[in-house]
Amino acid sequence: MISTILRAKHWQLFILIFGLPFLIYLYMVYQIVSTFNQIGTADPDPMVIFGSLKYFMGFAIISMIVYWVWYWSVGVGLQNKLPDGLKQSTKLFKVFLFLPALYITVVSIFVLGVVSQISSFVPGEEPTINPAIIAVILPFHFLSIFCIFYCIYFVAKTIKTAELQRKVKFSDFVGEFFLVWFFPIGIWILQPTINKLEDSMDHDEFDNIL
Repeated sequence: MISTILRAKHWQLFILIFGLPFLIYLYMVYQIVSTFNQIGTADPDPMVIFGSLKYFMGFAIISMIVYWVWYWSVGVGLQNKLPDGLKQSTKLFKVFLFLPALYITVVSIFVLGVVSQISSFVPGEEPTINPAIIAVILPFHFLSIFCIFYCIYFVAKTIKTAELQRKVKFSDFVGEFFLVWFFPIGIWILQPTINKLEDSMDHDEFDNIL
């Protein structure tokens, strides 16, 4: 799996992570607009909106999985490309990568529950959300943000260290940091470099065999 992700082309990852959810989003907009028979004389059917939302969230979850697997593959898989003295421990990275994934999964289930509650809404009744849920979610939200930034830092540092084959400072990989952060743009620049690193790993292994 790791090798497959490291070898994947930038356009393939872009389609999986952003392209398909965007197409579903356009389909949602089309479904909403199509519920208007005439502008100003018909209201959109909320069931159409909620019905489309579950498909969008399904593709969003798939995209999130691919996105997280990419983080894992780069952060863990490229360690073999680092010189022996510069290899990083991935234990903290794995924990910090797992926590946001767990948080997003829980929030997605919560949102689906809210959508289900709204779709079964009876006029005259007010949908209720337990404030305790918000109180629990909020701290985990900020913790997840911290974890994500650490993972961005770790992945960017790993890429640059593998590329330069020396100890790097943040100033050396600040560009990679922002490219990982702004992934829709960064993937077009980072993934070709990762492809080259993966190919060089295979060549080194072949030379060792010879």
